[in-house]
Amino acid sequence: MSKNNEVKFQQEKLDGSKIKLEMVLKAEAFDKIIKKLAKHFAENTKMDGFRKGKAPFDLIKKTVGEDKLLQEGAEEAVKQYYVDYVIKEKIEAIGQPELKFKKMAWGNDLEVDIEVAVLPEVELNKNWKEEVAKINKKFDKKEVKVEKKEIDRELEALAKQRAKISTVDRPAKKGDQVQVDFEAYKDKVVLEGGSAKDHTLVIGEGRFIPGFEDNLIGMKASEVKEFELSFPKDYHAKHLAGQKVTFKVTMKNVQQRELPELNDEFAKGIGKFKSLKEIEKNIEDGLKQEKEKKIKQEQHLKIIEKLIDGVKMEIPAVLIDSEIEKMNMELENQLSQMGLNKETYLQ
Repeated sequence: MSKNNEVKFQQEKLDGSKIKLEMVLKAEAFDKIIKKLAKHFAENTKMDGFRKGKAPFDLIKKTVGEDKLLQEGAEEAVKQYYVDYVIKEKIEAIGQPELKFKKMAWGNDLEVDIEVAVLPEVELNKNWKEEVAKINKKFDKKEVKVEKKEIDRELEALAKQRAKISTVDRPAKKGDQVQVDFEAYKDKVVLEGGSAKDHTLVIGEGRFIPGFEDNLIGMKASEVKEFELSFPKDYHAKHLAGQKVTFKVTMKNVQQRELPELNDEFAKGIGKFKSLKEIEKNIEDGLKQEKEKKIKQEQHLKIIEKLIDGVKMEIPAVLIDSEIEKMNMELENQLSQMGLNKETYLQ
């Protein structure tokens, strides 16, 4: 008896993007699976008076337990035939199937209902092609330009990466690279994450809250200074937004940065380039590609938003549950990095 003749499936569409498969496996095929399973048990279980794998079926059934052998045989049967059927019929199943055994007895056909979520059927707005064409036409008209100031900004960043740095014995000024220890206080208590040792920054790059770098100008190595600043009202850490904080800073080191001259010699030092014009052309091409990619991504997003706006579909509960679980895990990971647990956060 071929495998196709051993089992029958009937398919029924259910609400919530699910299907039910009624599976009937002929008794002969079910019996083969149970006996194969029993042999596996015998090979891995020691039975008095018999070598491994040589015990008779009735003894195995008694030792393992009739109900257990029947149940595990039924589950193994579903695993084998269900997977084959889903692949053959190209059913886009999602998650683990739910099993309901309707008939499971020795010498009888195995009957089981299998419910499983499937990828939802998507029904788009009738005018979706026209709407997408409008979006494409709008974006096709967009011209990508790279301005000279953008190229100059990238060249300046390259020059900064190759700056000559030397320690100087003078007060710090704008453009200097400095190394500082600092502590941020509020109500005479150091803020969590509000201190650092040997922190390096360039005065004038604006990497700290407004006013911090300005207060470093004029400080010499070993000098200590205290000053008060207010965090911006839109600061990412909400508990600090708009709050006044006292900073205590120790200047550890002041270094002068000498930027290389932007010329052909500079270009040759970068790598494969022979002239400054070659670098400028390379930067222009790279910026243009980035802008084109950004426009293409924006175009795709607009199309997706338009398609979603008029779409009709049933989302399976398993996908919603999976997304909730994923969001919970991401939240717990973020809280863990902050030294918090979920219970404390919720409180």
